[in-house]
Amino acid sequence: AVPGGHPPASRQRSWREPQKDLAGPIAELVELSRAAAWHPRLARIYGAFLDSADGGPRAVLRLFVRGAVGPSAKSLVEGAGALAPASVRRYTTDVAGALRFLHDRNVPHGCLRSGSVCIDSDDHAVLSAPSGRLRRVVHELRWLHDWDFVGSIDLLWSPPEFSLRFLSDELSEDVWSLGCTVMEMATGRPPWQHLLTSESPHSWTDIFNVMENASPRTLPAESLSEDCCAFLGSVLVRDITARPKAHEVVAHAFLQPPPEPDLRLER
Repeated sequence: AVPGGHPPASRQRSWREPQKDLAGPIAELVELSRAAAWHPRLARIYGAFLDSADGGPRAVLRLFVRGAVGPSAKSLVEGAGALAPASVRRYTTDVAGALRFLHDRNVPHGCLRSGSVCIDSDDHAVLSAPSGRLRRVVHELRWLHDWDFVGSIDLLWSPPEFSLRFLSDELSEDVWSLGCTVMEMATGRPPWQHLLTSESPHSWTDIFNVMENASPRTLPAESLSEDCCAFLGSVLVRDITARPKAHEVVAHAFLQPPPEPDLRLER
C-alpha cells in the first residue's frame, strides 16, 4: 500500500528497450513527486520500473501512482451530460492550479483530458500524474531509432500546431488541452463535437477539420455560460506565441472565487 491508504494504479505503455534513456527522467519525476510541497490536486508517482513484455525485446513502463477515489470527469459527462456550472468552475480551478505547479517547474503534464481528471469525495478535482516528460523521451527515441510506440493520442484535445509537427511546445499544449477539457465538462460532449461531420468521430477528415477551424470564434457559445465562454476564448488561442501561460490562466476571472455577499444591515 502507498501513503494515503489507497493501492497504486498501474499505467502501461510499451516500446522497445528504452531503459537507459528513460532511467533519468523516471528518477527525476519520482523524486519531484515525493517532495513534501507536491500539489494537493495532483496525483503522486510513488515508483516506476521497466520490465520485459512477454520475455521479448519490448519493454513495459509501469508507473505506480496514488489515485483519487471517485469517478473521472469523463465518466460523469458520459453518464449525466453537461456538468453544473459551479462544478465546472471548481474542477477547472483545481486542475489549473495543479497545471501551474507543474509548469512552474517546467514539467509538462502531457495527457490532460477529462479521463485524467478524477473527482474525489470532497467534490474537488485531482489531476493524474504527469507523463509529458516521459512521452517526450519516448518520441525522440521513436524517431531516432525507428522504434514502435504503443499508445493513443487524443487528437481532439491536441492544439492546431500538433498537425504541423509531431511534438509542439508541451507546456502550451497543456493549456490548449485544458480548454478542451473544460469545453467537454461544460457541454457534455467531446470537444469540437460540433465541427465533426462524418459518422466516424475520429476520421482523418474530421480531425483535420478540427485542426483547421478550432478557435474562439468556433466555440459552441449556445451551450456555454458567458463567463465560461470568455475563459475558453482566452486559452484556446491558435497562435502558440499568444496562448497564455499557466500562471496567467489561474488569474482569469472565471477561476476567481465569487465575492462574498455583504451581510451588513443598512441603517
